[in-house]
Amino acid sequence: MFQAVGTSYVGDAMPVAPYGPNTEPCFRFGAFMRPSSRIPDTFTLMLFAEFRLAQAGALSEEFIASSGFPFAAQSVPGSHKRTGFFYSSFTDGHVAPVHILANGTVFAPFAGDPDFRKRFAIRGTNWSNSVLPTSDPFIEEHLVGDP
Repeated sequence: MFQAVGTSYVGDAMPVAPYGPNTEPCFRFGAFMRPSSRIPDTFTLMLFAEFRLAQAGALSEEFIASSGFPFAAQSVPGSHKRTGFFYSSFTDGHVAPVHILANGTVFAPFAGDPDFRKRFAIRGTNWSNSVLPTSDPFIEEHLVGDP
């Protein structure tokens, strides 16, 4: 990705579309479009991360079990060609590596939750892709026009 567009970092790369691909609305539970007053833990919430981090999280055994998707768990290399090693910047401004392997490095705290959107929330040691479990975790996003 870096060679194609000059950067390998994206912000909140995985909107949740509970009504199917390319449908409205989508929901985000990360930093994207979220006022700082609605971020309870700026140290752990990722702001920008290597794009492959989202793929690695989606291919973790824990996420697959939580979401029910028919993926095969596998470890993914980051942009620096190290398997399971991704850099991320966090909403408090620090940068740190995030480790995600096929199993054992990700926690899916909302596995089996009746609100399917919450099953996309994953965490690891000192990082999270969501503000859950806050009382108002979702930012509604529309593909066209204002959010």
